[in-house]
Amino acid sequence: MLKLKHKILVNQNLYNVFQALMKEKMSMNAAYKMKRYADKLDQKNKAHAQFMSELLKTYGDLDDEGNLQLEFEGEGENKKAVGYKLKDTEAFKTEMDQYLDSEFEVEVNPLFAAELTDVRISPNELIVLEPLIVTGK
Repeated sequence: MLKLKHKILVNQNLYNVFQALMKEKMSMNAAYKMKRYADKLDQKNKAHAQFMSELLKTYGDLDDEGNLQLEFEGEGENKKAVGYKLKDTEAFKTEMDQYLDSEFEVEVNPLFAAELTDVRISPNELIVLEPLIVTGK
């Protein structure tokens, strides 16, 4: 059982790193573990999207039809959406920060560094994966 904080899904883009690594050649055991991790993280990403949707419905500024209103920046052709209008930005931020700091558990077998010796990854990818990798065996 592995414990991670929700912020790893959002801030470090863990799922995207997994998708890139899924294209690399590795041992069957490591490939199976990576697939299990990716499946579990996909479930967590879906739960995160649901949480964000509910949070935005709670704190977002809705129009007469119940749709979230967008916040815009710029004028004319340079006008672009930069986010959602919020009724209570501080409450939204507080609840979001609490969520991102909370932990979730992933039921997977540990991924040992020795299983990934033939996998070529960048240092940035390693930084993202580090919480999931166990050194030694």
